[in-house]
Amino acid sequence: MKVVVRLFGTLGQGFPGYKNEQGMDLELPEGASVKDLLAVLATPKSQKWMAVLDGRMLKADTLLKDTDRVHVVPAVFGG
Repeated sequence: MKVVVRLFGTLGQGFPGYKNEQGMDLELPEGASVKDLLAVLATPKSQKWMAVLDGRMLKADTLLKDTDRVHVVPAVFGG
């Protein structure tokens, strides 16, 4: 299946030619989860990331569907 991913923060710097306005297409196996997506992106373990779809934060075990448009953003903490 193909999902469109937009990367925020420094994550996009790891993909030469990445254009934030368009995002990038990623091929994932059917039944892939958010956790699988983050593994493919090789997100740094030292930073927490959130996946957002249609304005909703997704859990790591959420299954993705063909043509989903997922935003991957660094988690922000503070107070």
